[in-house]
Amino acid sequence: MAVTVFIGPCTAKKSEVMRDDVKGITDFAMTFEEMVAVLDAAKIDMKEQQDVEVDDATLFGRKFARSGGVLEAVVEAVKEIGADVEVNPVICNGLDECNKTLKIMKAGKLPNNFIEGMACIGGCIGGAGVINNNVNQAKLAVNKFGDSSYHKNIKDRISQFDTDDVEFHVDSGEDESSETSFKEA
Repeated sequence: MAVTVFIGPCTAKKSEVMRDDVKGITDFAMTFEEMVAVLDAAKIDMKEQQDVEVDDATLFGRKFARSGGVLEAVVEAVKEIGADVEVNPVICNGLDECNKTLKIMKAGKLPNNFIEGMACIGGCIGGAGVINNNVNQAKLAVNKFGDSSYHKNIKDRISQFDTDDVEFHVDSGEDESSETSFKEA
């Protein structure tokens, strides 16, 4: 039996994995801080472990967890599929900015067509369960890790996987129910 464990900085994931609409996708969630405690209890010193090269995500996927990362991925995806959409974003950094922006949108006064809302200052890298509480250092580390990815193109990376059964929703502006495969776009 396989078990899926989310390990990250987000304490909200702990309650999310208990929701009915998520059951079966992720079984457990633990923070980086909790993972360090497990390793410490097992007397495993990460500095003594061999580095392993990670070749998985695009640079956009690797940068997703920092403020601005979701926006960069969306802009790249729009470009790669050739969608005739100009992304006019607003980046909300923390709950106060998210709340303010949503109120402006609700009042019909938001000129932007895309909101990146990160509840934690700096994005997920500033979450409650991080190991490094210096968001600027964490952002530099995430950017360095992202830039080191071999995969600079989302479409090329996705094409390496069988996505025939995956539906990617793209609003063509004509019909809100428009669907396309990323491979087809």
